[in-house]
Amino acid sequence: MSETAERDDPGGPAAAERGWAMLVHDMRNALSGMLGNLALMSADALSQADRARLQAVIHSARLLAGLVDAAGGIAQNEFPEPRSESQALRPMFEALVANWRPTAEQKGLSLRLDLSDDLPETIVTDALQIGRALGNLIGNAVKFTDTGGVTLRVRRAGGDFLCIEVEDSGPGLDAQAMAHLFEPFARGAEGPGRGEGLGLHIAKTRAEALGGQLEVSNIPGGGCLARLMLPLA
Repeated sequence: MSETAERDDPGGPAAAERGWAMLVHDMRNALSGMLGNLALMSADALSQADRARLQAVIHSARLLAGLVDAAGGIAQNEFPEPRSESQALRPMFEALVANWRPTAEQKGLSLRLDLSDDLPETIVTDALQIGRALGNLIGNAVKFTDTGGVTLRVRRAGGDFLCIEVEDSGPGLDAQAMAHLFEPFARGAEGPGRGEGLGLHIAKTRAEALGGQLEVSNIPGGGCLARLMLPLA
């Protein structure tokens, strides 16, 4: 098939690439309008609770915008490296917890944020990649926990690392899940709400992209602990 014919083939790869590029373009436009209106809302007089909810929505919209940009790059065979910028540490983690708190509360679960006193005010990192890693870890913890709660704990480790832990009071991981822990599309024993088997794989790849590492283990007596170690510099 000639290059012109391939380009004009409505079912060919070139047409699919154009369709994906147009979809990404329109998603960017929609998100731009959403973020603009959210910025206007943030200037309104709001209660403390409503402002916290608004900040959680803004955080999620920015995360989605970053994912759309990444999808646009992948469509063009571009895989950008993490973009490290100075991030205010406490607000970043507060937004992550606020994003998942409504889902946790609907299940009757607590969702706690425990930040140690010796944390730096800012950290140079890629907030999008941290959001992707922790969003999957917190989301999994909330999804598979039926009673009790989930804790996001952040502390310094050895002076040069940030130790981020997601601990839940769920049933833990079964033997099948532990055997294929970070493999894409790997899932534990079948049951309701088992998901696609991508969350831990995404979390691990994002941790490694940031120069860190992820470990997941069962807690004796019940529950699961995911520990993400990230370099501070």
